[in-house]
Amino acid sequence: MIALPSSPGAYGTALIVAGLVLGSALGWVAWGRLRRLFGGGGAATTAVAGVLAVALASSVGLAPFLAWRVVQNLRYTSRIQRPIVERIAAYENNLDGAAFDKVARIIPRHATFYVEASDPVRMNFAPWALSALLPRIAVGEPAQAQWILTLAIDPRTLGVPLASVRRIPTGYGDAAPVYLARVAR
Repeated sequence: MIALPSSPGAYGTALIVAGLVLGSALGWVAWGRLRRLFGGGGAATTAVAGVLAVALASSVGLAPFLAWRVVQNLRYTSRIQRPIVERIAAYENNLDGAAFDKVARIIPRHATFYVEASDPVRMNFAPWALSALLPRIAVGEPAQAQWILTLAIDPRTLGVPLASVRRIPTGYGDAAPVYLARVAR
């Protein structure tokens, strides 16, 4: 997910600790007042007051950290350039969204294409290509396609006669080559 660190860091941890201390103090005060408000010290009253106090303590306890994270996320995401925002799913999956734009400019609209990636680790390549290349028509076999798009696979190895093969330049993400081939007809 965008802009989320792997840990809260020193500042985030300090906010969590401070918030939990404050939340626990408020929860303790609230627990006592809720018990009196609900009429005494019966087990049900104590339990209800305890649940409400814990809910208050945890909500207040995490509020400073969550507010800080929202501000940090807004600072980060507001600086992301529009072309990247429009292709953020590709970039989050270590793919170059601009490479798909280049391919879409080459393959004619309503042409058929086949897409394949070298291994399951790169499984996000095919789904992104299927959506990024609409209204072009995806087919299930290379022999049915007019165009072949591959990641880390030389399309000449797919057993289909090709008219041309070009490597699509990529400037982000996976260093594996992206190839676009026109099938010979």
